[in-house]
Amino acid sequence: MRNSNGLVDDLERLASELETQDLRSASFTSSRTSQTRDRLVRIIRAYLIPRLTNPDAPLCVVFAGPTGSGKSTLVNSLSGLEVSETGPIRPTTKNPVILASGRARHHFENVGGVECEVITGSAPILNHIGVVDTPDIDSTAVEHRVTAESLIDCADIVVMVTSALRYADLVPWEVLRRAMSRGTPLIFVLNRVTSGSSGAITDFGSRLSEEGVEGDIIVVPEHHVEVGKHSVPALAVRELGRRLVGLTRDRDRYQREIFQRVLDSTITQISELAAQVESDREWAGVVDAGIRFSFHDKAHDLDMSGLVTGLEISAAPPGGRLRSRRWRRLNRLPSGDLVELEATLRCRLITLVESDLRGMILRDGELGIIGGTVEDVVRGTHVITSQAIDGWLDMVRGEVDEVNKRDRNLASAVLLSTALDSGDRQALESLFGADGDVLIERLRLALLDRLQVVYTQTADHLCESLAPVSYEGEADELAARLTRVVARSHFADA
Repeated sequence: MRNSNGLVDDLERLASELETQDLRSASFTSSRTSQTRDRLVRIIRAYLIPRLTNPDAPLCVVFAGPTGSGKSTLVNSLSGLEVSETGPIRPTTKNPVILASGRARHHFENVGGVECEVITGSAPILNHIGVVDTPDIDSTAVEHRVTAESLIDCADIVVMVTSALRYADLVPWEVLRRAMSRGTPLIFVLNRVTSGSSGAITDFGSRLSEEGVEGDIIVVPEHHVEVGKHSVPALAVRELGRRLVGLTRDRDRYQREIFQRVLDSTITQISELAAQVESDREWAGVVDAGIRFSFHDKAHDLDMSGLVTGLEISAAPPGGRLRSRRWRRLNRLPSGDLVELEATLRCRLITLVESDLRGMILRDGELGIIGGTVEDVVRGTHVITSQAIDGWLDMVRGEVDEVNKRDRNLASAVLLSTALDSGDRQALESLFGADGDVLIERLRLALLDRLQVVYTQTADHLCESLAPVSYEGEADELAARLTRVVARSHFADA
C-alpha cells in the first residue's frame, strides 16, 4: 500500500470513466443504477484512494443503528467521555460526531464529503481508530439516513447496533446489506438485552445466518442509566472494546485485508454494473426498433370523420351552372363563422392526435418502462402538433385564392369538411369542377403527412430517452480500466 502510485492513478481513471457512462437506458431494469454508480465512485474517491495515499490514517469505526438502539451511549461508554448526547427525544444525534485522538483530528473533519464534529480524547482505544457516531439510519429525516450511509461507505469497520426491541426492523437490514455489499467488516451488537429477551439473541443470530453473515453477536445487557449521565458501566462494553482493540494489534495487516476486500467488492460491482448497462443498451436497441415500427405511418389510421359538426350547408344541386350559382349565393358563409370553424377543427385535431399518442404509449408495454410520465411526452408534442395543423390550414386557405371572392369562405368550409371525410362531394364539384377530387386527395395526404411528422418526432423523443448518447467504445474503455485496476492490485499484493 506504500508503493501504490500506479494503482491510485488507475483508480482515479476508473472513477472518471465510470462518471462518464450515460445510464439513461438503465431505466429498463433498475431505477437505482445511477445511485449505484455514484456510490461506487464515492467509495473509490472517498475510501480507496485516501487509504492508498494516506495509509497511516487511523481506522474509521462507524457506529450505525436505528433510533433508540443506544449507539450514542455505547460510544460514550467506550471513550469515557460524553461524546454524543442521548435522550428520549429521537433522533438525538442529528450530525455525525467523531471521537479521535488530537493528532488524528484532521483526518476526520470531513469524511466522504460529510462535515463532522470532532471531539478529541486520550483514551487508549483512540491510538489507532476514530469512532464515528452517525445519525439514526431509520430517521424520518431523509438526510440523516443519507449521511449515515455515506459514512458507512467510508468505514474500515462498521459496528451495527440494534436493540432487543428493534433488531427485526426493515431499514437496519437494508443498511446492513449495503455495508455487506461493500465488503466492510461488521461487528454486531445487540444492546439492552434483559433476562426476558434472551430469545432475541437466537432469533437475531438466525436472521444474520439467513443473510449469509458469519460471526458472533456482542450482547450488551440493559443497564440503568443515572439521570444526567449518558453512558453505561465500563464492564458492559468491555467485550466490544476488546474486539476493537484486537483489530488494531496488527493494524497494517488488518488494513490491507480491509482494503483488498473493499477493492474486490468494488471491482465486482462495477463489472456487474457495466454488464447490466451493456445489456440495457442492447435491450434499448430492440425497444427502439419496436417504437419506430409502432409509430410508422400511424397518422394514416386516424379517424377524422367526426371532427366537423354543426356546419349548415345545404346539399348542392346536380349539374347546371345557374342552379349552382344560386346554391353558392344561398350558402355564403360569414367570415366569423369560418374563423370559428377553423378554430374548432384546429382544437379537435390537436386533441385527436394527442389522445391517440397517449393511448399508444399506454397500450405499448415496452413504452411503459420509459422514464417520465405519458403526459410529459404528450405535452412535448403539443407545439409541433399545433404547427403542423396551422400549416395545413394555411395551405387550405391558399387553395381558394382563385375562387370568386364572395365564395371563398364557403369554398374553405367545403374543402375542410370534405378533406376530413364529412363534406358533400357535389358541393366540391360545384365549386372546383372535375378537379375537386384530386384537390381533396392532395389536401388530405398533406394533412396526414404533416401529422405523421408529429408521430415520427414523438418516436424519436421516446427513443432518445432510451438510447444513451455516448462515444463509440465507451463500455470497452470502462472494461479496460477495470482490467488495469485488477492487474495492478494483484501485482501490488504479490
